[in-house]
Amino acid sequence: MTSGLLLTSLAWGDLREIGFQVAKDNPAAADRLLDEIEEQLQLLAANPDLGEVLPHIRQGQYRRFTVRKYVIYYVPTPDGITVARVLHGARDHEKLL
Repeated sequence: MTSGLLLTSLAWGDLREIGFQVAKDNPAAADRLLDEIEEQLQLLAANPDLGEVLPHIRQGQYRRFTVRKYVIYYVPTPDGITVARVLHGARDHEKLL
């Protein structure tokens, strides 16, 4: 992970859970998915404005970016991003943020 990329403990937990759930059926697919998410996190850290602004959640503090069936919620910082959550698209995101 890049120096401009910080993950909250919730985001780390989300990634562990995603990896665990996918690996139950296909460990190689879990590795590929987590690699793809990490690539997108690094892209976002270098380009924080790529994600969609969410004015209705936490007074517009969060942005979101989708990777396959997962949504990355993050906050731009002066040197990159802080990732708040990485959630499956079917979950109740507003409740979890």
